[in-house]
Amino acid sequence: MLYNETQPVQEDCLSRLETSIEVGIVVFRSIIATYSNFCDGSVCSWILISVYIIISVMMCYQYYKTIPYYNTFVSIFVGSLGFIMCWVSINALLMKLLKVEGHIIIIFIGIPFIILLVKNLREKRIESLLKTNIDKLKLDIDSLI
Repeated sequence: MLYNETQPVQEDCLSRLETSIEVGIVVFRSIIATYSNFCDGSVCSWILISVYIIISVMMCYQYYKTIPYYNTFVSIFVGSLGFIMCWVSINALLMKLLKVEGHIIIIFIGIPFIILLVKNLREKRIESLLKTNIDKLKLDIDSLI
């Protein structure tokens, strides 16, 4: 689970730079599984939905900051899962608040848009990281001259 590849390996599509996403998922699943086994009722469902929203937003932010996987497909897939989890938890909150049925259709309609969003966010983040590193290199070269 905590295998951390420091250099991208072409043969291994799961090589990654960061392992904090996996640790976050394990902690998330532990918290949710423990809480949902011992708590039952309407108050517990509100707490569970709020925990889902908070942790999924934290995982989306963590994905955006680290972009953990080198492989494009795997990276977009993992990021999409986190953002879809956030989308589902927000829809669960709306369903609980508005007492409306049919949110499953809204969830399925939103999934392609979420995948496009993650793909776009990944490209922009990588581009901004490259620009930052190039600017740092230019400053270092200028300071040497």
